[in-house]
Amino acid sequence: MRRLRLLLVLGALVGLQVWWFARETPTERRLGAVAQEIARAPVSIRCPSIWGRLLDVSSFSGTAHVDEEGRPTHAELNHDLCETFDRIADDGFPADLSCLDRDACGDGELAVARAVHVLSHESWHLAGSWDEAVAECYAMQTDAAVAERLGAGRAAATAIARYAWRANPRIALPEYRVGGECRDGGRLDLQPGSAGWPTA
Repeated sequence: MRRLRLLLVLGALVGLQVWWFARETPTERRLGAVAQEIARAPVSIRCPSIWGRLLDVSSFSGTAHVDEEGRPTHAELNHDLCETFDRIADDGFPADLSCLDRDACGDGELAVARAVHVLSHESWHLAGSWDEAVAECYAMQTDAAVAERLGAGRAAATAIARYAWRANPRIALPEYRVGGECRDGGRLDLQPGSAGWPTA
């Protein structure tokens, strides 16, 4: 009888731990709402658990997933990005990101710009854009809106979008580099009737 009670207690503790780590965090809810707006579907964003952070050896910033029928379901962001979004939730966006225009930002500001852009990019995968360069092009056009949705001021949001646009040819892997159709009025322009690429 004593052994059975011990097993029941251990089972309850394991169940509680599974529930605790499986629940959606406030950061995941905020990011998921943004992804749903872009994907126009009930998708979600997940951050690694404490155990997942310890075991994560992936070099990917984000990974989009599909269900058995090929429908996008969620994207997983790495620990560094989720930590950046946690900081944004606690402290807000940096008020001045004009350093991005001068390529003179510190690690903290660059981490914010990168986190916003990866969220945009993975959200476009969840919308069904699986080609990396196409998702990259769409992400650059929505970075400013995503940043504003998460609390950035207009100037900071625009600086993030401009930075992603300028950085792409320099730092993106070949499959992420946008081509000639990623331009104002090009085939991949999400708002062909407007000016102000890529931040309109």
